[in-house]
Amino acid sequence: MSQDCVLVFAVLTQAMNGRLGFHGWQLLGRGMLMNRLYSIALLTTVLLAGCGSSKPPADAEALKEETLKLSKEKNYEAELPILRAAIQAREEQKGNAPVDLGDYYLRLGQILSFMDQDKEAIAAYDKAALINKKNMIQGLKLAIPIVYSAGCSVNLGDPQDAKARLEMAITLMQEAGDENSFELVSAMIDVSGIQVQKGKPEKAEEFLWGAITACASKIYLSPSICRIFNQLGEIRYLRGDNLEAVKYFEQALEGAVAFMPDNQWIIAQFRKNVEKAKLGN
Repeated sequence: MSQDCVLVFAVLTQAMNGRLGFHGWQLLGRGMLMNRLYSIALLTTVLLAGCGSSKPPADAEALKEETLKLSKEKNYEAELPILRAAIQAREEQKGNAPVDLGDYYLRLGQILSFMDQDKEAIAAYDKAALINKKNMIQGLKLAIPIVYSAGCSVNLGDPQDAKARLEMAITLMQEAGDENSFELVSAMIDVSGIQVQKGKPEKAEEFLWGAITACASKIYLSPSICRIFNQLGEIRYLRGDNLEAVKYFEQALEGAVAFMPDNQWIIAQFRKNVEKAKLGN
């Protein structure tokens, strides 16, 4: 099965079970970064996210028709008002409390960030975190919007605010006893991917170094830090700086061998990255 099919299948499965949460949003974001077809996933997001046992919005069909028009485009300007309409419909929905509303605002923040509206994106991410907190959601799901907002702070030239946000996200994870460091670091890598796609690789590097600093004092995050170094290597490699790429890839490899000796797949991948950067010199 292709990675595109896996992406769509994962999102559809969550949605049909009435529980398309932040993992679904992350899958969508990653698919967009990789220039994959995401129309089916986007359509599912607008129509089915969080509908579960509650009644779908009255204007769901209208939203469906609009999203179909965008199925083969990445037109954020057109997507934005549709998502806002979905949020409004969700907020006005009767019956069960919209506990998934934070997921909608998370997606809103992602779109605004893609459109270089980082200040507005931070507001959307903060709204997502606030809604999740009010709904007694803890751990990773509460931390994810805060991680994304930290990337926007870097884009706006405020690394101190970004550092505080990253540390807050990690603290929330610890307070909840949630040690899902893989997904937390995946969100950090996703943020840097957005920055690279927007033509801001230097911001991506700045953000990742802030992430390393925030993670460094947390022992349980140590195994995942090597993935951040690998991402730094990828960014340097894309920029044509192969010497620096080799350095970062080697650090990633050393970390993987030290902290994940049983994960032969990731060790092999990091070793391949070292070799490709060396061949590029």
